[in-house]
Amino acid sequence: MSNFSAYSSRGRLLRFLEENLTFSENPKFFTYLSAVVSNISDNASTLIAFDTVKSDATTSFNTSTSQLEVPKAGLYYFNTQCMLKNVPTDTAATGYLKFVHRNSSGTSLGNYVGQYYTFADFNSDANFQYFSMMANAIIEASEGDTVEVQIGLSGVGADTVDIFGHSSNLGATGFRGFLIP
Repeated sequence: MSNFSAYSSRGRLLRFLEENLTFSENPKFFTYLSAVVSNISDNASTLIAFDTVKSDATTSFNTSTSQLEVPKAGLYYFNTQCMLKNVPTDTAATGYLKFVHRNSSGTSLGNYVGQYYTFADFNSDANFQYFSMMANAIIEASEGDTVEVQIGLSGVGADTVDIFGHSSNLGATGFRGFLIP
């Protein structure tokens, strides 16, 4: 009778859990830009240099390269938000955010572009100063791959745009993600 618990539903479940599950840190991170980056120019993809890590369960985000090095193969959810400052008014400029995914050799595995934004739709007011953009992606990545965020602008002409970052407004321009369990 003492072995009955090993064969009961509860006993089988407990034995399965003990033998098959390990509780390791799930890869997840949040990094942000702590200061304004000035003079983002027209017709160029620019790496956003996230310089401060708020949290990183597996210490996988490198502030020197502004890239996440994927710590564990799997399906990841990524989100980025970028607050632009001093967007020129009365312009037909457009912009986008994209995730650039590369393998461990640096070969591009894909660009995941978020929504294209047309600034003229939002900035006809001369007092317009800030514009927020956002992108999301689900990317299947291998261990050692990298993911970074770039911004692209078009139609700004001779003007430039600033990326707003701030040490106390952590969500203004940030990059976050996690492994989907």
